Order: sequence, then structure tokens, then C-alpha cells
Amino acid sequence: MPLALLFPGQNSRYPAMLEKMLSHDRANEEVMEQASDTLGRDLRTHFRADNPSIFDHNRDVQIAVFLANHMHWQSLERAGVRSEYSAGLSLGEYNHLVHIGALDFEDALRILTVRGDAYESAPRGMMAAVYPLSADDVQAVVDKVDRNEELAIGMWNTPQQYVLSGERTAVEAAVRQVEEELYAQCSVVDHRLPMHSPLFWGVGEKLRPVLEAVPWRPPVRPYLPNVEGDFVCDPEPADFVAALACHPWKPVRWRESMERLSAAAVGLVVVEAGPKAVLTRFFSKRWLNPRRYCTDSEDGSGLNIEKISQELAGAPSGIANVS
Repeated sequence: MPLALLFPGQNSRYPAMLEKMLSHDRANEEVMEQASDTLGRDLRTHFRADNPSIFDHNRDVQIAVFLANHMHWQSLERAGVRSEYSAGLSLGEYNHLVHIGALDFEDALRILTVRGDAYESAPRGMMAAVYPLSADDVQAVVDKVDRNEELAIGMWNTPQQYVLSGERTAVEAAVRQVEEELYAQCSVVDHRLPMHSPLFWGVGEKLRPVLEAVPWRPPVRPYLPNVEGDFVCDPEPADFVAALACHPWKPVRWRESMERLSAAAVGLVVVEAGPKAVLTRFFSKRWLNPRRYCTDSEDGSGLNIEKISQELAGAPSGIANVS
């Protein structure tokens, strides 16, 4: 039974997510201490649920979600659940890189600090999810509204759900067209950051020298980057640098990633390892319908790690040929 961990992105957050993991599993205290020592900050104090400034800076958003994802994964492993596959949506790709052995935990934190600061100084805009629509319909909206590379499909999540990203007035014009002409639904994903759009090209360039300085290692598990939507076999350090430098401004190919993963691992079981339960809700009987679990609840009220471990611990897993 092949098993894959899915790590969510930065919008899967809520203030109490780290405190919950610290109280759930005392071993997570070491993770928090290690992260604090690496960054020279008292992260436990900052990431208290009652801190009104907990997510004021994008750097803290990225570090918090990365740490929460990591704690969910580590708690699963300590409960006996191990996976030979993984993938991460947007920010979650950094958890994926740590899971496959290509990137150290400490280096990921250092990169995300720079990445988060670069997001803060990048151009402003917005992101909005649109559904249920076909890719052709969404692309037609972008082609009609966009004039100066101010609008893009930033995330290809499922065959019927996409995220528009770009300059605010362009996204708002696209949303109006989607609602009034195509009678589809829209919801704002981010009110100020046009992630995965050409407006974030400069973020990638700021990251490049930091990425080039990282001591990348050959992964011990399959590498499935967002920008490709497919496995990259025998990646070199330059491959990681290129993918992650493009990552902030190129689209997330989540649909293609899940389709490729499902094709490579017949009978796949997926476990969303992180706060909330966003990624497991993408699956459906009309698209991909794997056996699936989430370690957190949709509203963050409870954890499912023990239940998952009871059903999956000790289950055999293996890596198919992904070449």
C-alpha cells in the first residue's frame, strides 16, 4: 500500500496550531527549540495563540506553517506511520524537500526567513479561487482581462478549481466576469499577496543566491516539484535552485502532481500532514478518489494522528519506478 504525505501551504493556518502540537506530543518541544536556536528567536513565545501580532509578517506565517507541518509529520512517524512519497502545496514544498532528504530542517528555516521577508517587500495584489470551471474557461477569462501580465492562473488545484493571482483590479475584474458571465463561485485566498504570479518574479531572484548557497543532497525519495507537476529523476543541486527560484512566481501544478503521483503509486493512500484539512478536500469521485486522511480537523478543533496510526501503522509501502 503506497502512502504519500501531503503538506499544505501558508493559508492553512490558525493561531493555536503550534501550541496544539506542543501539547499533543512533548517531542515537538525539541523541534521548537531547534528552530528557535537556528533562527536566534524565541519562537515559542511569539507563536502563542494569544499573540495579536502572531501573523503580522509573512516570514512568521511561513515559518509557523512549515513548523506545524513538520510536527504533524514527525508525530505521525513516532506513531509508526511512515511514507515513501510526499508532495507539498506552495510553501508545503519545503516540507516535501525535508521529507525526501534533499534539504536540512535548519536550512529550510533560513530560506523561509528570507522568502518571507521578500514576500513583504514584493508588489501587492490578491488571489481568488474560482470554481467549478474548466481550465479553458479560466484561461479565457485571464486572456480577456489581462493586459500587461498583471493576471495569471496561480494555482491549478483540480480539474474544476483554480486560483487567479495578480494585480488587485485585474483579479477583481476577472472575479466579476466569473460570477456574472460564467455563474461560478469565487472566494478570496489572499487579500494582499499575488503569489505564483509574474508580479512575484523579483522574489525568486532575491531567493536565488540563498538557494545556491544551500548544501543540497541527493533525495532518498521521489522529488515532485510544484512548477513541474511531475517527478524529477536524479535531481542535481541546480535543479532544486531553478525550481525554487521560479516557485514564487510560476503556477502551482497541484492537479498534475496528484495525477502523476496516483499513476506512479497504484492504490495510493494519502495523509494530509499539517493544520486544517484543505488538500484532502480537493479529491473527489469525479477526479481522483484515493483513500485519504488528514491529521488535523477542518476547523482545527482536534487531531486524528492516533486514529490514522491505528489504521496505517506498519502498512507496507514502496517506491514505484517514476522515471
